[in-house]
Amino acid sequence: MAAFRRVVTAVAVLVLLTGMASAAVSVGPAFSCDASSAVPPLMRAEGLTELGGDIVLNCTGAGVGGRANFNVFVGNTVFTSRIVGDVSEALLMIDEPGSPLSVDNPAELGVNVFQGVVDGNTVTFNDIPIVPPGTSSTLPAPTRIYRITNLRVNATTIGAGPGGTPGQVQAYISISGSTSVPINNPTQVIGFVKQGLTFDSDSVEFRQCDTIDSSSDHVTLTYTEGFASSFKAQGSLEQGEPGHIYFTESGISPIGTDGPIDVGAVADWGTRLRATFDNIPLGTAVYVSRVNNGAEEGYLAELNLADETEPFDGAGSSGYTRIVKNTATSGVANWEILEATSTITEEFSFDVYFVTSPNGQESPAAGVQGTVAGSFAPAPPAFDLGDYSEATEDLVPRFIDTGEPNNLIIFNICQTNLLFPYVLGGVAGFDTGLSITNTSADPWDTSPQSGTCDLHFFGKDGTGATPDVYTTPTSIGSADTDSGVLWADTAMNLAPGFTGYIIAICNFQYAHGFAFVSDIGAHNIAMGYLALILPDVERFGRPARTVVFVGAENLNQ
Repeated sequence: MAAFRRVVTAVAVLVLLTGMASAAVSVGPAFSCDASSAVPPLMRAEGLTELGGDIVLNCTGAGVGGRANFNVFVGNTVFTSRIVGDVSEALLMIDEPGSPLSVDNPAELGVNVFQGVVDGNTVTFNDIPIVPPGTSSTLPAPTRIYRITNLRVNATTIGAGPGGTPGQVQAYISISGSTSVPINNPTQVIGFVKQGLTFDSDSVEFRQCDTIDSSSDHVTLTYTEGFASSFKAQGSLEQGEPGHIYFTESGISPIGTDGPIDVGAVADWGTRLRATFDNIPLGTAVYVSRVNNGAEEGYLAELNLADETEPFDGAGSSGYTRIVKNTATSGVANWEILEATSTITEEFSFDVYFVTSPNGQESPAAGVQGTVAGSFAPAPPAFDLGDYSEATEDLVPRFIDTGEPNNLIIFNICQTNLLFPYVLGGVAGFDTGLSITNTSADPWDTSPQSGTCDLHFFGKDGTGATPDVYTTPTSIGSADTDSGVLWADTAMNLAPGFTGYIIAICNFQYAHGFAFVSDIGAHNIAMGYLALILPDVERFGRPARTVVFVGAENLNQ
């Protein structure tokens, strides 16, 4: 009997141990996740709403289920994902809904797609189901996938890396709540930051009195990508496949049973390129090309937000639109990228033309340096960087202003240089009468002009000194201006005892000079001559054009 009891006891112990071993096998390893960043993209250092790479959690193991909060932090910037009501466009998706890997798992908000709450440097996804793989997953067991996407950040606060390498945006992820899930590799790089744009332009110089139109010199503005995917098209709601890289300004809009779900991830526009014109001389209209040069070759950027008056079609088939009126000194042009490629570094260029109709005193001011600055748009002053209002957060993408003014246009004063080669001012009983006439009103539709003349004396007066420069007291105008058309005086009145020559610099074209040398009172001896017209002097770093007048000798020296 005792032996029987020993046998029964041994059998019971064996059964118990076998059951415990079986239970241990069925439980298996605890539920945990491995984090990785799916292809961290290059971000523009000028961008305030740059899309980061997805964070993917591959989770395995057994568990009892439950719900938890997923938290993503960035330590060196803030999240700028678009706010949609109380949540944002930032998404957490379970098991790749709507993807080719999970065709029987359409997206459904609150079931397998959750919108995050943005708060500074944190995005939180609340009350997310923690379901071990093999329970309801449509993916092959034993993996459960959590993908976090549409994470936009302010990349302007990220400094360059060591040795000139791109800066990094680092994200940290945790899962907490009633169910706590351990994460391997919780720190991930979700983006590398690099300058996204370089801008260049040439410049032109005109003469103040010239009529400028579509046949005149123009300026080319050139915008070059800092890296191959810096310029992007807008994108659309059709971007619904998790993990697919679309290279547009828009994020992912997951595909549900009835089509794309609008979670606010579609950008307002494609990349915009801005030209800011400033200090343009009054009287000058500025026109820009409506599409980029070479648009027929496949890369297209189109003008928007422009002054729609007075199209200017004289300089190219694509046409031009006025940006700065001749009564203003500043203006802004924005071109939106409609087509781009992510595999080569692209360059977009646009032409700028100027129109003036000089009219006497209304000619563009000489010596005023007009400028242009190139940058991404929108940027200040389109919105206030210090006030992230709801309206501001609706702008995607948006940037800081990095534009530096480049010299664009300047007008050199129009002049005529007259040489009076022999002048006596009451010396040995002789005096010289001097006269200057403005003939800018003529039968050939020349623009009427007016201005003063400066007389420079080369020689000595009766005191042995060189006379000071003499400026005519009033402007010498043409017959179509309010100024007098003729100035006259005598050398003895201007510089008593002077002997030498005079160069008169007149601030208008088409000046003529005449000198009359005679004995005082013109009783016995007299002679007259036309002033010689000298080539225009070099001004503002560029030799101006030479003017030749009929009836006077032009000195090419």
